[in-house]
Amino acid sequence: VLQLAVAIDQGTEQAGTSPKRDESGETWHRSHSASGGIEKQIASVVTGCFPGSLRAVLADVSAHFGGRPVIVTSGHRHGGRRGSYHRKCMAADIQIAGVSPGAIARYARSHPSVGGVGTYSHTRSVHVDVGGRVYSWYGNSRRKRYAQAGYGAAGRAS
Repeated sequence: VLQLAVAIDQGTEQAGTSPKRDESGETWHRSHSASGGIEKQIASVVTGCFPGSLRAVLADVSAHFGGRPVIVTSGHRHGGRRGSYHRKCMAADIQIAGVSPGAIARYARSHPSVGGVGTYSHTRSVHVDVGGRVYSWYGNSRRKRYAQAGYGAAGRAS
């Protein structure tokens, strides 16, 4: 499956070039510009409003996984649940070609700037936000299961 990705360079969108194929056979596109390792899955994903703190987290995630681009599958949303960090442009749903959602979520939970981390039962995307509260969830839109198990007093993995 060919994933279209558009590189993000400090809020300036540039079309991706240079198709790459990883060891799993998945194809992804990387821009020749400095994108901080952050790309869009499709052009309509809204990321221009991401604060520097979220951009920094996503760049750190990319660096942790060998510089593979972080593909943003969902950024700012106008609709959705009231109080959603997506509505505040402080959250991204992400994927990395050839990296499991579990591995992405484990790293994100260990990052000191990350508030919430969630995994979905219906997609390979991982929710990452820079909101003030620390939480973790998994599940689908009908029934989310919230988990704090394994977190210390500061909310980080113990």
